[in-house]
Amino acid sequence: MYRLFLFLALLILSAQTRAQSSSDVLEDALSGVVTVAVYQTAGVSVRPLGVRGRTVNPEQAYAKALSLAGAKSSGSGFVIELNGQKYVLTNAHVVESATDAAGSLAVFSINQQKYPVRVVGGDALYDFAVLAFTTPPGPELTALPLRSAPARIGERVYAIGNPQGEYPYTVTDGIISAKNRIRGGLTGKFGFLQTTATVIWGNSGGPLVDERGAVLGINSQIAFANGPNGSSVWLSQINFALETSVVLRLLNDVLTNDGLVRRAYLGLEFSETTRISDDDERPQATTTQPVPVLSGILPDSPGKEVLKGYVGQTVTAINGEGVRNVQEVLGILETVRPGSKVALTFGHGPSATTVSVKSSTLTPVELESVARYVLTSNRLSLTEAPDGIAIRFMQNNNTYELDRERRYQKTPAGFGQKQIASPSANTPRAVTYRVVAAGIQSERGSKLWRVSKLSYLGAVCRLMGLSGVVDMAVADPDNPDDVRFTRHMLSGEQDVIKACLWY
Repeated sequence: MYRLFLFLALLILSAQTRAQSSSDVLEDALSGVVTVAVYQTAGVSVRPLGVRGRTVNPEQAYAKALSLAGAKSSGSGFVIELNGQKYVLTNAHVVESATDAAGSLAVFSINQQKYPVRVVGGDALYDFAVLAFTTPPGPELTALPLRSAPARIGERVYAIGNPQGEYPYTVTDGIISAKNRIRGGLTGKFGFLQTTATVIWGNSGGPLVDERGAVLGINSQIAFANGPNGSSVWLSQINFALETSVVLRLLNDVLTNDGLVRRAYLGLEFSETTRISDDDERPQATTTQPVPVLSGILPDSPGKEVLKGYVGQTVTAINGEGVRNVQEVLGILETVRPGSKVALTFGHGPSATTVSVKSSTLTPVELESVARYVLTSNRLSLTEAPDGIAIRFMQNNNTYELDRERRYQKTPAGFGQKQIASPSANTPRAVTYRVVAAGIQSERGSKLWRVSKLSYLGAVCRLMGLSGVVDMAVADPDNPDDVRFTRHMLSGEQDVIKACLWY
């Protein structure tokens, strides 16, 4: 009986010690978490897109309600320190709508001190952004360590953030339930931890910490499923955080490459196609080309000469690693550094052929090439003008336009043409529009980026490629308030989705 009593006493003491330890760690971590507030927006997105010693009283986090009066939107973030300088890490979607004007962005610390910040850079694909303080941060802002060791399945974790913009320093717990998830959204494709630590709107950009207070990931996305009546159902036990192994690579690039992530460039188009049935009640998707195909080569591509005979062939491996779809092609190419050789394998078995191509660096020039390649094939003419991108819709262009029900319908013949009276006859002339923004616009919502340069448009095309569409908001210079939304199906057909990757 005595031994049983002693065992139970030790078990209770151990549980209490762990609980106290977790509380200490989390209360220490609070001082590294901030609320990110956006005060000035441009209407559409602007970017292409150990336990530490306690230095502040954690009760400050809950002493009074945080005021975000005047803020257009908000999210979460956390402080890190590199080479003696503090930065804030967050999600790109939290800050990308902010203007570049002073005062557009600010963060609030644990004692509700407001600090102006600016965007250093980031990456829309991974939904990652780095902010710098424009005034020296106070001592209450302590840096959180980024953990280099990989997360383990079943490991206990905690999400910290400001859900709904109303509940700062909310902590939820859970476990790591999966790793290296592929997200099918418009941003963030690879390198995501799946966790049961609940997050919701406003948590975006906050840290996912382990039991020692080290950051394992940036809370980025939540999961939804289609309900029986077609509505979206929130899956509270499926949440995603960008893992720190990816964060560390992106962070190094952003801080040493003028705010941008370094990427290799091959000048190739990989694609796969899916046909959607015309059954409005129960539309069915049938993959007509279930494997990635080298479907095109861009002008001045590093691989133009050696690969010109392989267009239309199936890609079965890259650098010796098998690929089954375009998403997996993207996953491998994202790990390739500029100047490296890339081995592409076509076909299977004894008949398989491997061709090596040396990559170059993705620059604005290559992004311009992507924009022209993608959109001129749809009978569109693009010109970069001093006041933005000028676009003309040529005759017989394959364009869809958003109607009053917010559905895209095929535009009638002559879209983008005006009748010009002449002595002989009325002659159709292409109208020159200005591209206001690009991305995706639909009845379920929108994700648009301002595109004042062709390189920006190329960046959006690369981001949107896997969705199979590129939407643009265009305005007639004669009536600039009349903005029309046009859709460009990469397949050329409304019932066929051609998922494309230009890399």
